[in-house]
Amino acid sequence: MSSELNNNFDPAADIRMLLSSGETILWSGSPKKGLMLRPKDAFLIPFSIFWFGFACFWEYTVLSSGIVPFALFGLLFVFVGFMFFIGRFFVDAWIRARTIYAITESRLIIVKPGLFSKTNQSTDIKSNSNLSFTQKSDGSGSILFGNQVQTSFFSGTGRNPFFTTGQGFEAIPQVKTVYDIILKQRSK
Repeated sequence: MSSELNNNFDPAADIRMLLSSGETILWSGSPKKGLMLRPKDAFLIPFSIFWFGFACFWEYTVLSSGIVPFALFGLLFVFVGFMFFIGRFFVDAWIRARTIYAITESRLIIVKPGLFSKTNQSTDIKSNSNLSFTQKSDGSGSILFGNQVQTSFFSGTGRNPFFTTGQGFEAIPQVKTVYDIILKQRSK
């Protein structure tokens, strides 16, 4: 049975399929598995508790009043509140469990699952001028590359660790070793 039919995740095959002729993998890995907290959760958790609590209270009040159309409309807000409060952690864990990273001589590659298809991202290793990494005490961490935009809840854009967008290798073991591989390839 092919991997498309039984829906198995084969990261090595996904990466090999993206390689050009003569291109070899110098490193490949995947992010940390399981549920994970990030700095942005310091804002999102209290906000999601408030949202979900208010949506449930509003839904209960409307149902007690017997106004069915408003109750149906309120279910949308309860669902969004649930996803903010709890569901997003499980969606994130599912995505990270099926994400694979690779470094070749010329590219940084990220393969992520989507709802109906995989997303394949790659960036040229030498033209990528923005490169930074964070490391935890256990040696794991994240490498950000590409155009990184950090946004602040209060001022639009600025230096704020809560909201960072961009691409990178997130929550990988031995982040410094991987970072050094990228630097070595960039200097060639």
